[in-house]
Amino acid sequence: MGKLPQKAQQALQAALRKARKWRRPPHWDGYEWQKELDAIAQAFAFEASLRFDGRKDIPLEVFVFQQVLTALRNFHRKEGLA
Repeated sequence: MGKLPQKAQQALQAALRKARKWRRPPHWDGYEWQKELDAIAQAFAFEASLRFDGRKDIPLEVFVFQQVLTALRNFHRKEGLA
């Protein structure tokens, strides 16, 4: 797997900063929760970078941020109900 573009990496970090402020589900260890968030964010940032269409009127960093944050939010909701 290649490296993320700088703007995509910055968007990934911004989404992670936001997600880390959310309450951790009680059945998760803090360290494991952070590792899982990091892994999900990385995976979806790479996927978003590959799916990004530069012809559309949306910057790469905005697209990556939204895709990563949505994935993290969905995971958080799912785990909060477990």
